[in-house]
Amino acid sequence: DPQRVAVAGDSAGGNLAAVAAQSPAGEGLAAQLLVYPAVSGGRGDFPSVRENADAPVLDRATVEWFGRHYRGEPTDVRFAPLDAPSLAGQPPAVVAVAGFDPLRDEGVAYAQRLGAEGVRVVLRRHDDLVHGFLGMAPLSASAERASRQLCRDLGELLGTR
Repeated sequence: DPQRVAVAGDSAGGNLAAVAAQSPAGEGLAAQLLVYPAVSGGRGDFPSVRENADAPVLDRATVEWFGRHYRGEPTDVRFAPLDAPSLAGQPPAVVAVAGFDPLRDEGVAYAQRLGAEGVRVVLRRHDDLVHGFLGMAPLSASAERASRQLCRDLGELLGTR
């Protein structure tokens, strides 16, 4: 159904999904699901970067490594979709963040900015989980519950629930 097309991604894939939603090709998307998205361009000025500098799965040094290897021009919003001039008109979004994740606060900031600019947004905070929890659902009841909730949230935005 072309009326129910969405983009989704986690971590760097969340960056790509946000960029796709902002691009001209994203016009007409029904929804976006961004799970612990990397949307700030690796600025590192969020409290969660300091609080989770040694977090399991993704730590500050790894975030900085990815930033050095991925980054285009410092002002390129494809690397930092949070810095786009406007987020108005974006498709409805589900943004999920993990408590033990250096990317937590930039995901929260992106969700808040979407909401402030009139975009319907659901922010899911999973304060007991780590970056990468989607892949941990078979091993963690908490990660499985979070994954199922995100699927329900996306289904609601797509009108299938």
